[in-house]
Amino acid sequence: NVSGEWGESFPIASCDAQWDFIATVVDRDEAGRNDFLGQAIVNAGPYMKEAIMTHKKIQEIELDLGPLQTEPRDTSNKQAMRLDTLSNATKAFPGKLIVEIHLHSNITTKTGFLDEMLTQSLRGAKKKWWAVWLGSTLSLYSKKGDARPKRKIELKANTPISLHKGQFIMISTMNEIMRFTHSNENEKKDWFHKITGKYLKTLQKGTEDYKKQCKRERTRAEKRRKMEE
Repeated sequence: NVSGEWGESFPIASCDAQWDFIATVVDRDEAGRNDFLGQAIVNAGPYMKEAIMTHKKIQEIELDLGPLQTEPRDTSNKQAMRLDTLSNATKAFPGKLIVEIHLHSNITTKTGFLDEMLTQSLRGAKKKWWAVWLGSTLSLYSKKGDARPKRKIELKANTPISLHKGQFIMISTMNEIMRFTHSNENEKKDWFHKITGKYLKTLQKGTEDYKKQCKRERTRAEKRRKMEE
C-alpha cells in the first residue's frame, strides 16, 4: 500500500519534552528479512513547546523518509529488526510520514509502577506492571519502555473505584475485580486520585469558584459606579 495508514499510538511521559521520535517504515516479510523503506527522526521538543505556547494540543508533523540512522528494534522482543538494508543502500526515499503529537496534562495522566494483587491478601502474590493512565484507559506494560501494553483496562464514568480500607485500589468492571497497590503510600493515593479524576475535579471547581467570585466583584463594582452617578 503506497498510502498506508497505521493508526498506532504510543504514550510517552516527559516533563521537558526532550525526546526524539524515530519512525522506521518497512515492508514486513514473515519468512525473511524486512524490506527497509525509510526512516525519519525528529526532536519533539519544539513541537511540544509550540503546543503549550499556542494552546494547540495536537501538533501535526510531516516527515521525509531517509536512510537508516538508528537500528530499529522489534517491539515484541526488543531484538534488532532483521532488515534487507544492503539491497536498498543506494535507494532514494521519496516517501513521507505524517505524525501527530498529542499533548496531555499531568493533572489527568500518570505513569509509574503498580502492583496487581493476584489474591485478596496483601501478602499474597503480586504482578508488577509499568502502568500508564491516559484519558479513561489504564494500560499495563510488562516493563518500562515496552511499545505495546499487555493489558488495557477501559474505565467508564460509572465504573466503581475505591481505595479499599486505604490498602489497595479496587476497580470493579462487568467482567472482573482488580486490585492494585503500591509500596509507597503517597504514590498509591496519587494513583487513586488520578484514576478517579479528583485532581481534575478540584481544579475545575476552583476555576468555577474563581469565575463566580470575579462575577460578584464586577457586579458590586457596577453597583458602586451607578450609585456614584
